Amino acid sequence: KPKRPPKPGSKAAINLKKQQEAEKTRLTPFSAPQAEFDAALGVLILAFKDSKSLDSCLGRPHLMYEGGKLKGPLRGINFPISDYVEWVRTVDRDEITIPEQWVLQVVEQSGLSILPKRQTDDTSAASASNFAAHLPVLCLTTPVTYICGYLIGDRSTLLHEWAHAVFCLSPAYRGLCDKLYAELDHTCRIAIQKELTLRNYKEDVHMDEWQAYCVEGPNDFGKKWARHLSEPHRLLRKEVGGP
Repeated sequence: KPKRPPKPGSKAAINLKKQQEAEKTRLTPFSAPQAEFDAALGVLILAFKDSKSLDSCLGRPHLMYEGGKLKGPLRGINFPISDYVEWVRTVDRDEITIPEQWVLQVVEQSGLSILPKRQTDDTSAASASNFAAHLPVLCLTTPVTYICGYLIGDRSTLLHEWAHAVFCLSPAYRGLCDKLYAELDHTCRIAIQKELTLRNYKEDVHMDEWQAYCVEGPNDFGKKWARHLSEPHRLLRKEVGGP
């Protein structure tokens, strides 16, 4: 007698869907992203061919860092290595997909040793053979401190994610952001805060998000405020540098 499929929405149906998606991922050839490493700050920068590839490698740690759910295809991600380590330690080794394991091994090339929640005996050697050839040859002379990801050709998003990394890692750059944000025309700053709230950013990250968008260009908050943001954009763009 054929086995009846689980009731839609049930725990069994959800688990079956996860198993099917995991099997699909396992059978899909893995295309590794392009990788760069900024040794001065310890930033690992990964460039993906498409949103699906970005999601497969970094989607789950991104969701843990940002909270909530994806509202559309991923274009870019950024998070400190401490948050990535926290994510790795919440999952079992055999629950980490091949693309996720690729990122983990690249990070560990820098000298960091990150153990998942549970180590299994049968996955390490077998899965390593699937992606070891895809590992980039990087000069990781210092430990990774931050991870950024973006889609190949999307320079604007790369600058945005890079600006978040520098804001997190450089006290001097963060001080400049604080100064320029405080010096903004009051009406302009209020308009920016309202816009960032509409974009679902919490108040405690408004300055960080403002500087990242401002690095991209002075028109991101509308042409009305572009003349107020052109000088901050010039100063921030000069200071933030870039990969």
